Amino acid sequence: MSKKTPRLGRGLEAIIPKTFLSSGKTIMHISVESIEPNPFQPRLHFDESALTDLAKSIERYGLSQPILVRPKQNSYELIAGERRLRASKLAKLDTIPAIVKQLSDQEALELAMVENMDREDLNAMEISRGYQRLINEFNATHEEIGLLFNKSRSTISNSLRLLQLPESIQEGLITSKISEGHGRALLAISNVIKMIEVYNKIIKENWSVRQTEQAIQFMNIEKKTPVKTDAELKKQIKKLSKQIKLPLKINGTNDKGK
Repeated sequence: MSKKTPRLGRGLEAIIPKTFLSSGKTIMHISVESIEPNPFQPRLHFDESALTDLAKSIERYGLSQPILVRPKQNSYELIAGERRLRASKLAKLDTIPAIVKQLSDQEALELAMVENMDREDLNAMEISRGYQRLINEFNATHEEIGLLFNKSRSTISNSLRLLQLPESIQEGLITSKISEGHGRALLAISNVIKMIEVYNKIIKENWSVRQTEQAIQFMNIEKKTPVKTDAELKKQIKKLSKQIKLPLKINGTNDKGK
């Protein structure tokens, strides 16, 4: 049997064994003011009302799970647990339980993504942008990313295609105005203006992914339907073609075209 390439598992246990967590030997309380933001944080959108609810829970019951940080010169850098850290600041805690671990930049990004994906806290755009960072900054291949997150290569490729969407539609995915399925369907439209028109209709008319796919399919069929030109127009095309001594093709209708 061939030896499998080791990859991250699920959550904090991927890098820190469960025995360490249960023993408490690696957990220490550090000042919330000494923790710097995670530059590799893939999550961009935080629900403010949910943060407020968590802060109230922390005030009453405390924090049930430590955050993960890595040491810097005179401070710490957050790796996983930004939601818990933000809520702890709202709860006006001075210190927070944390696991301190030496990690590389690549491990920091990978672990932040793993933890958020396990909690289903990342939206489609945050995931695709995280994948793209692994490619740009660490030269990861689609296959390597697939192994890391237990996803097929096609899943990784489809996720990365969402980065081709206009910024306004990407923002719609981040704020959950549309789903990843809607985003993938919109990629079938080559014209950006038309794409944004359909995007607005999805939101306004609350289209399902299936309705969106059907509308786009109808648009594409309609676009491919050849336009019949009348006899007089054909005559003029032939005449003009002779005059310019070049083959001539007309696209459009008898009223307008090019």
